[in-house]
Amino acid sequence: MAKRDSKEINKKAFIDAGESPRILTFNWTAESVDKRGKYSKIMANYFQELGASKIQFAELTDSVEEIGEKIKSSDLIYLPGGSTRILVERMKNAKVDDSLQRYDKVIIGNSAGALAFCKECILTKNKDRRVTSIISGFGLVDFSVVVHYNTSKDR
Repeated sequence: MAKRDSKEINKKAFIDAGESPRILTFNWTAESVDKRGKYSKIMANYFQELGASKIQFAELTDSVEEIGEKIKSSDLIYLPGGSTRILVERMKNAKVDDSLQRYDKVIIGNSAGALAFCKECILTKNKDRRVTSIISGFGLVDFSVVVHYNTSKDR
């Protein structure tokens, strides 16, 4: 069974977005096409469980116009976990970051997605990253967060 740490928060976001929202997910956080496909299935099942009326995925091959239409027809945008650096780079290259700034509905993010909301993303040293670094995010919020934080007692 998959761990669902954010289920209660996501349920509240669904209520804010209109109970049975139309979800748009930017599953752009992994290099591997196989991983993106696997995670897309997991996310689609999860959002269906929560009561989404429609689940769409922005594809890396979508045109700016296609992504714009998907954004307009959504009630909630979801930015998943994975690589913050890859997500931010891909969304900025696709000019999606401007659309997020203008989006007036619900946007939620998990891990990398949550970091991407920030003006500055603090990517802390971990098993995959040798040094702590800071990259520019989307500036949707004027603070930064640390994801997967553990106190020394939790380790």
